[in-house]
Amino acid sequence: MDFPDVDLHPGESIYKADERIEEAFEDAGLQLVAFEGYNTFLDTSSACHFFQVPSENGRAVVVVMTSPWEEKPLVTVLNVLLELRLDPDPPGSLLPVRFYSAHEVPGVLRSVFGDSRCCQFECRALLVSRFGHDVRPDLSLQAAAVGAYLVRECFGTQVGFFDVDGAARLEEIILDRFAGDEECSEPINSLIALGFLLGEIVRSRVDLPSAWQAGDNGESWPEVVFSPASDDAASVVCPAISLVIRAFQDRSRGELTRAVDEILRRCETAAGGTLRSDAELAQVREARGWRV
Repeated sequence: MDFPDVDLHPGESIYKADERIEEAFEDAGLQLVAFEGYNTFLDTSSACHFFQVPSENGRAVVVVMTSPWEEKPLVTVLNVLLELRLDPDPPGSLLPVRFYSAHEVPGVLRSVFGDSRCCQFECRALLVSRFGHDVRPDLSLQAAAVGAYLVRECFGTQVGFFDVDGAARLEEIILDRFAGDEECSEPINSLIALGFLLGEIVRSRVDLPSAWQAGDNGESWPEVVFSPASDDAASVVCPAISLVIRAFQDRSRGELTRAVDEILRRCETAAGGTLRSDAELAQVREARGWRV
């Protein structure tokens, strides 16, 4: 929907800001309704208020903020908007969010609550990736499955665990979707989920024992570690999450797939044989009962 433009000024009171914004909406034929509980009882209520307004598909949320975006109000606003957006009225609709702020809105809020498909991906990936806090190896299958689901739901692209071309498809998603989306400038949750998905895709290609382990050699993210077929060979490490984040940051096409090919080559050497073919992947998938 079209929101009226209203500039807020640093030092302006929240009540004066509310008054000017309400007048602008009335002039546009729109009626703001306050979330009285949020606007009265939250610690942020002296500088931040929430409103709702009817939209084409239900309602939209308006956030008015007059103080700087310090950590505490940022977390409060994030949690309130997550609660509203993940339980929209009507169910299944996208809840638009419009910020009116006297200070620049943090990129994390724009990335999670923007209207683009990447922002929708980021908002839902947040539930498992949690901004990278306490991302453990045992999160791998859940996060990878969420990544595969969101790639299909948000972009209409099918990428499964047993996809021989999965790394190339993920690189296209990262570079053609996320890297080109100015609204979703900080998609850390999406990149973590896609990194776990990439790791599972690589695991499916290699007939070696493997497991997600805590990052080593200074890596802050979990990594896939492949055990060699013999004691003479070294283990092979796939830092899948780091590879995905690097691909997004560098915007260099082909780097991700080249890195994955090199890891697969080393795994092939360590296995003393060949990688699983498409047909063999299908057999493994069927034997394990996987749908992803």
